[in-house]
Amino acid sequence: MLRRLLAIALLLLLQPLPCRADGVDVAVLQTSTLLPYEGVKNSFLRHYATLVPVRGTKSIQSFSSDQYLLSEQGEDEVRRRLSDRAPRLVVAIGGRALELATDSLDLPILFLLVPEAAARIERHPHLTGVLLEVEPSRQLALFADRLPGRRFGTVYLAGALEKELALAGDLAAGRGFELRPVRVASAEQAPAAFRQLAAEVDVLWLLADSALLSPANLTYVFSLSAERRIPVVSFTDVFLKQGAALGISFDLDDMGRQAAEMAARIARGTPIGDIPPQPPRDIHVETNPNVLRKLGLTLSPEPLE
Repeated sequence: MLRRLLAIALLLLLQPLPCRADGVDVAVLQTSTLLPYEGVKNSFLRHYATLVPVRGTKSIQSFSSDQYLLSEQGEDEVRRRLSDRAPRLVVAIGGRALELATDSLDLPILFLLVPEAAARIERHPHLTGVLLEVEPSRQLALFADRLPGRRFGTVYLAGALEKELALAGDLAAGRGFELRPVRVASAEQAPAAFRQLAAEVDVLWLLADSALLSPANLTYVFSLSAERRIPVVSFTDVFLKQGAALGISFDLDDMGRQAAEMAARIARGTPIGDIPPQPPRDIHVETNPNVLRKLGLTLSPEPLE
């Protein structure tokens, strides 16, 4: 009898411990069901599953995950669930999701599709992700490859993007075209600066700065473009419908893959502080054919990678 009890005790000790309800590997916190959010989430989950090791020979999924949708769940409920489940990594998709995560949690957070996310990084010690903004020098190179004009002008707020524009100016000088950046002290000064530039350059370039690009300023720039027959190029293809001639776009599937690769490094033990935020890898130029036709512009073919 004693032998049987000892054997049973030994078998119980050798059995794997059941998984706790908490301690989920990844919590995906999504702002809404907008198609870009859905696309990048699905890409992230699909690629992440191929990058993290499968636990156990009978495992079907290589990681555990929870998903939260802020447009359908209350923020207090989501905060409580995140606290109870203690995820090892939070993936925040969209600005509202990142705001909730950084305000409520002291957990590693990886962001996607968040405008101007870099401003939050200094305030949160465990934050990284894939930026929406493409480096100005990289934008400028893409636009210069497509457009016949060789003089680019842009307006920026004092204290913003100055280092990035210096690099873009070096690129322009090295490639034989010109960049004229005009610094303004406030968004109210932007219309006059754009009008001045329209008389001096071949292309007006919009940079990523929500403080500068108010709805009124955007309306002014696009009306100025039509009046002066000068193309506007933009850091985002969102403005193509408003009158931009060219805009930067990116591949959502590759962005999800890029985030999954970063998350896999975190899962393998790399401190999140050692993984800096990254710009999107796979970008290209989208065009507005109607605007190009009205301006009489013919683009050069998009160069092969």
